[in-house]
Amino acid sequence: MNEKTQKTLVDFLSPNLAAAGYDSLQQIPDDKSLIDLGLIDSISLISMLVQMEKDSGIKINYGQCDPELMVTIRGLEKLFSPAA
Repeated sequence: MNEKTQKTLVDFLSPNLAAAGYDSLQQIPDDKSLIDLGLIDSISLISMLVQMEKDSGIKINYGQCDPELMVTIRGLEKLFSPAA
């Protein structure tokens, strides 16, 4: 995941950190659903994925993608890494 894509992730998650009980992004479990943790909702997820595609230059084929990859930090790192 490039720096610009990471910034997009931070921008989308940061507003809800305190409400979800986190002080920083580093505290978020990388294998837990960001939706289940209360950090984003389904509409925010779509907006975030679209922006991350633009920032990374990587186009994701969502029809052939494991949905779990789209909702965890670990999965997003895999999706938006140049080798993915």
